[in-house]
Amino acid sequence: MKNNTKDFRGRWWLLMPMMVSAVLCFTSCREDYILDEQEPEWLGESIYDFLVEEGKYSNFVRLIEDLNYKDVLQRTGSKTLFVVDDVTFEEFFQDNRWGVKNYGELTSLQKEQLLYSSMLNNVFFSDMLGDASDSQEGMSVRRISALTAASTLTLMERTEFPENFYWSKSLIPGDAILLWQDNTAPPMVIFSNSYLVNNSLKGSDYAFVSNLKDPNYQYRPTDVFVNGVRIAEPNIKCKNGVVHRLEKLITPLTNMAEVVCTDNSTRQFGELLDRFSAPFLSTSTASLWDGDTQTEYPIYVKKYFTTRGHAAGLQQFDNSNMANISFMTTPTDSAVGVGLKFDPGWNTLTASDIKPMNEDMTAMFVPTNESLTKFLHEGSGKFLYDRYGSWEGIPDHVVADLLNNHMKSSFVSTVPSKFDQVKNDAQIDMGIKEDNIVRSVLCCNGVVYITDSVYAPVSY
Repeated sequence: MKNNTKDFRGRWWLLMPMMVSAVLCFTSCREDYILDEQEPEWLGESIYDFLVEEGKYSNFVRLIEDLNYKDVLQRTGSKTLFVVDDVTFEEFFQDNRWGVKNYGELTSLQKEQLLYSSMLNNVFFSDMLGDASDSQEGMSVRRISALTAASTLTLMERTEFPENFYWSKSLIPGDAILLWQDNTAPPMVIFSNSYLVNNSLKGSDYAFVSNLKDPNYQYRPTDVFVNGVRIAEPNIKCKNGVVHRLEKLITPLTNMAEVVCTDNSTRQFGELLDRFSAPFLSTSTASLWDGDTQTEYPIYVKKYFTTRGHAAGLQQFDNSNMANISFMTTPTDSAVGVGLKFDPGWNTLTASDIKPMNEDMTAMFVPTNESLTKFLHEGSGKFLYDRYGSWEGIPDHVVADLLNNHMKSSFVSTVPSKFDQVKNDAQIDMGIKEDNIVRSVLCCNGVVYITDSVYAPVSY
């Protein structure tokens, strides 16, 4: 060691030319280096300044300012924002599920839903949106947006309550409650070419599940769809993130249970689902003003009895982070004997106990009201009518068999190009055909295929 040190010291002068070059190079770079004084042009302005200076995003600018989010999008980051110009924003007011006709009619909660469901809390260029967090290409179909469950709170009138004991006045007093359809925030659903390729899906599969008018749509490698809307102008670089311009304004996707229970064509199936639901008190409350008086009101969460659900944020459960558990306990702490395959109202529902939320979703084949009526009175389910007289008279365990046969744990395995591989509860081909699907509804936790057929379980 001693000799080595002496040898090095004796030769240190050999390093002098390199050291001098390095110093000169560093000094030269410092003289020409302008980033201490100004930022590179390719970064552009901040997200907020870009929207203002373009002059065609005034509605989005109003959203940002109304929600006091200007400083975040002007001074800090990093964010990904999906925007539309004013012309496209005005098109939203011509036809939307909220029924609002102009910007002035938007409530604060609706503004939160529009802005935060259009934002990711990190920077994602278009070719990254289909990748998992560990950079695995084509492994992600869902992402958590900046939207929180707080922005999805609704007031449910008693006339809208499901008709079962747990929603009755004996347990829930009053004429209305503050309700979360689920107390997890609805994620974005993002389809990219890399995800399709990685999961052996076809462009026609995406066209089918999103109801594109062109059934022969060919998915282009550069196409990325966010909540069913294509990115028209991707990758506008800003110094605190990236902006993508969309073809249409997006709103948060609802979950499968909410779609089924509110769609007029599937209300009968929704009523059968709701036999297995109950309102649970959450650990959160809401402050509401009545004149000068501020009152704290409890918030309920609609939950389904299921063999795979979650108990996060519910008062009667000690571990508020419990997920992928058997959720078979009622609000009165009694046990239920039968439940659903999974919770169709769980926004961040995973396709399996071990698969991450981003990799897959679930699917449901939901018969129309007419097809269920025909099944019960004329079809293979007539024996149920003969024995029980009506849907209301059929026992829960018999109804659960029917519902669970229509619920599938993997969206990837139930796209139209794989309909011939979909099995029933006995692992026998269900016989689903594209012609049987009336339409599809893309949801935040899966896809609802509304069908003109009823698929009876083997137990029938």
